[in-house]
Order: sequence, then structure tokens, then C-alpha cells
Amino acid sequence: MIIQDIITIVSRVLEIGPNTIDKNTNILEFGDSLSQVEIIIELEKHFKIEIPDSEIEKLTTINKIYKYIKGTIKK
Repeated sequence: MIIQDIITIVSRVLEIGPNTIDKNTNILEFGDSLSQVEIIIELEKHFKIEIPDSEIEKLTTINKIYKYIKGTIKK
């Protein structure tokens, strides 16, 4: 399941429990822009996609990340 994979990756990179994250969690509340880039790199590897740099700053919540990845995978 895409959303669960995202939560697992985000919680691992940010070193927080997956139960503290939901779809509205802003990842920048738990980390900085470097953490955000680390998350994006892990997501790209896991889902075998490429996320352009221009999109990274928009992907601040679990839900935004989910919608982006879901849309990318469907293409």
C-alpha cells in the first residue's frame, strides 16, 4: 500500500514512530529541508520514480507525497 510505504520511509528517515504520523503530517515539523531531500531520495528508490527538484518543495505532507506518487505511478 503506497501510503503505508510512505509513512514507513518518512518515519525511518526522521527517526520517529510511524504511529505519530498521519496523512496530514507536515514532514518539516519533524525535520529540515535536508531531511526532506533524504525522504525524497528514499521514496525515489523505493517507488522507482524520479521526482524533479521543482516538485520537492511542494511535497511537505504525507498526503501531498501520496498524491504525487500515485499520479506518477499511474503514468
